[in-house]
Amino acid sequence: MLLIEAAFLVRACVAPGPIARDGALSGAHDGKPADDVLWVWTGEAGHDRGSGWDSCQDDQALCHTELSAAPGAGREHSVGLHFEAEGPEWMGFGWNWFNWWPKQAGTDISRRNSLALAIRVVGEPGQRPEPHTVTLALGGSALDGSDATAAIPIADYAPDFADGHWHDVTLPIGAMLRGKGERFDTQRVWSFTIGAWNQGERKYEIFVDDVRFP
Repeated sequence: MLLIEAAFLVRACVAPGPIARDGALSGAHDGKPADDVLWVWTGEAGHDRGSGWDSCQDDQALCHTELSAAPGAGREHSVGLHFEAEGPEWMGFGWNWFNWWPKQAGTDISRRNSLALAIRVVGEPGQRPEPHTVTLALGGSALDGSDATAAIPIADYAPDFADGHWHDVTLPIGAMLRGKGERFDTQRVWSFTIGAWNQGERKYEIFVDDVRFP
């Protein structure tokens, strides 16, 4: 957990445009209003803000990770979040849609039941992460920015998500609020983290787009 809490100090990427300050990100992918959906990333204007980080378990001499907000990396060739990983053991990344400021910032998801996102995992056979090791957790600004939920396996809710194609995945927030997530402040959410524990050397890419709280 210390890795996740401090990882943004290792390397950060900043999306184009000004930093979001209010967290009330709503509206459909094409910019039109949607029925009560909180959008935190689409790659489109108004939902393309924040900063990310990437890191790995081993030192930088033995592993390489890089996260970017890249044109063409989105599901419909928009700007998407693109993570590249090469090395052993834990490798992961995260995105903070407030850019960690102000310190008390956060999106209120206390009335939400799920997190939804589009995800694509690309890599040669034997190089992709084992699907059951890829997890997602939410982070918040409480506890001086170290508040975090439990990390849950994406494959539990989308078994085929790592087959190289885009998948729409819906994850239950309730599952993240068990164990270490029992005291998580759901009124001050500002980031998500995706990471995988790898057996042996791996080389793969993860693309993320259309992140929202339905």
